[in-house]
Amino acid sequence: MVGDAGAPGAGSDDEGSDGPDETHDASDESEDVHDASDRPDGTHDASDGSNGAGVSGRSNGVHDVDTERGDERFPVADGRDAGAASHRALRGIRRELERHPLVESARGFPAEPYTEVVAELARERLPAGVDDATLTVRWYAGDTAADPPEFSFHYSDPSGDLGWHHAPNPHVDGWGHYQERPDDGSYDYEPYEFDTTTPTRVVWEVLSRLEDRLADRSP
Repeated sequence: MVGDAGAPGAGSDDEGSDGPDETHDASDESEDVHDASDRPDGTHDASDGSNGAGVSGRSNGVHDVDTERGDERFPVADGRDAGAASHRALRGIRRELERHPLVESARGFPAEPYTEVVAELARERLPAGVDDATLTVRWYAGDTAADPPEFSFHYSDPSGDLGWHHAPNPHVDGWGHYQERPDDGSYDYEPYEFDTTTPTRVVWEVLSRLEDRLADRSP
């Protein structure tokens, strides 16, 4: 599947696309790279087992918590390092997040390779009564180039959390799904079909859906 070729981020369909108008080596990211200990308050820690950001357990922290795989190293197959491919995807995702009006700032954790990108959302675009919210993105490019990526875009604020995931989950058929948990209750799940699995395009697709959800919560 492919997204709208005219949409922002609609560059190459390569998993490591950095967007339509720029190409970067990992070495150019030093000014924006922070250690995980610097992550902002409110960032959802997937290690708590709550299925919040939804992709933890692999050695780079990137797969659905419902699919435990242990601590295997990044595989190298088809001439591709899966860890490096995942980092490139997340680097492109970070830059697209920084371009979106819903996002105040975005940072990758840890320094290299990224295992997640955490975005602070613009307060003026949040529902009334919500002072801060984050979007945590995780992406695993797959063991080989032929494998589909596993990823999650998960929103969190003090009133609850929700997200769009692409990974096996026993609660729904297929990989794509939306999940939401109000307050501290249990998650509700529903299938969701992504228009694309190109990292930079998924950013704009998901944030469009997120804006709709936030608008529904506004008075």
